[in-house]
Amino acid sequence: MEKKKVYFLHSNIGQHLTGVEKSAMKRGNMFVKYLDVEPVFVTVNKNVNIHTNWERYVENGIVDRDISMVNLFEYFQRSEEGKDLPPFQIKKEQTYGYEDEKSAEKRHIRVFDANNKLVKYVIYKSNKLLDYINYFHNGKKIVRDRFNRFGQLSHTEYLHDDNTVYMTEYF
Repeated sequence: MEKKKVYFLHSNIGQHLTGVEKSAMKRGNMFVKYLDVEPVFVTVNKNVNIHTNWERYVENGIVDRDISMVNLFEYFQRSEEGKDLPPFQIKKEQTYGYEDEKSAEKRHIRVFDANNKLVKYVIYKSNKLLDYINYFHNGKKIVRDRFNRFGQLSHTEYLHDDNTVYMTEYF
């Protein structure tokens, strides 16, 4: 017989938990421990780091390992199906100049055209997978590519002059 399931609907699971999220996780832990019920957290906000956050809460014992989390954006993008595909790789072009900077947590690469104008700003996560790429035209940021937890293109954000997003294209 299949276990009963209970669903917890949340907007997000962020890097820092809210009181509502903490209490929901405690409630979920009690469902697993005392009622033999399978909790599933369903999140609706776009957050490419949500699984990293979730896994940290599992590792730290805040949420039980038997509780699963589904993010609707990743679900409809079918991200999990592509986990064995290779991550996106930046190809170095001879006509561009590169400035590579590494910190403890991230790697930053600035890409300049033949006139020494910034055309791309590339950020890698600490696990060496792409996080995002900002594209510039005439000194203004115009587009941002964001990558999922497997380093594959998740979505592209098109930006206004004030860097707010006016359109997002999902893949």
